[in-house]
Amino acid sequence: MGILIIWLCFGFQLAGVLPPGGELSRFQGARGKPPYDLAALAQTLAAFSRLPFIYPQISEVDLNPVFLRNDGLVVGDVRVIAWQG
Repeated sequence: MGILIIWLCFGFQLAGVLPPGGELSRFQGARGKPPYDLAALAQTLAAFSRLPFIYPQISEVDLNPVFLRNDGLVVGDVRVIAWQG
């Protein structure tokens, strides 16, 4: 899969960030299957992108793996690293 560049800040519509077709079309359902929940992905990414502004001691946040579903998403593991120093 190609690289998705997503600008994170204080909320956005994922469909407005990614160009039509291309990468976005992979998430819109295929072969009769329902589309993935891009709104849940956008909300999750926006929420986690706000964390360093709320908690400036955070230096890194890692969500891995993220399972995008057609009815939300599931984050398998979250790692938060604080600034050392």
